[in-house]
Amino acid sequence: TCKTYAVGVFEWVCHIVTKKPKLVVKFCNRLADLVKNLVALIKYFSECHLFNYPFLKPDIAVFGEKDAQQISIIERMVRDLFMDVEIVRAPIVRDENGLALSSRNKYMDKLERIGAARVHASLMAGKKLVDDEGCTNVDRVKALVINTVTNAKTRVIYVEIVDAKTSLPVSEIKIGHCRISIAVWYGQTRLIDNI
Repeated sequence: TCKTYAVGVFEWVCHIVTKKPKLVVKFCNRLADLVKNLVALIKYFSECHLFNYPFLKPDIAVFGEKDAQQISIIERMVRDLFMDVEIVRAPIVRDENGLALSSRNKYMDKLERIGAARVHASLMAGKKLVDDEGCTNVDRVKALVINTVTNAKTRVIYVEIVDAKTSLPVSEIKIGHCRISIAVWYGQTRLIDNI
């Protein structure tokens, strides 16, 4: 029944959040958001009519890669719960200065948006170190990204090198198979990005 399915889904979310901490790497700052998003998606992806609201079941769901970590968890959820929906990753849309477009950008004034482009610039510096110099040392790339992004207005929340598909942390960079993820406070605005 639908209620049984809902209980099973809730148990899966609790299991992933509590028993698979590497899967929710660095998302713990926003763990409540993650759980809320997963529960909402389960409602939309399921064939059940949860909460007495009938929904059309989608064939595909498109998510922007700006939050690649969340997409990885959604893909895992769809696979683990045998949900019949295809997850499509849409590329990040950027301003001409490289800043990833986001609803959060409205909290920054024009000068802050220009300055916040350093987030993307720091990721590009890390990518260049990997691509041009063949660097596979995670700590060296993370240090470069942190040093490049840091200024008086920037407070780094995290920089991680992760598997591009699973978003799990890696100990060594495999060129073409990893992603550099970053979250910062730029002034009063929390920004995330990856490359």
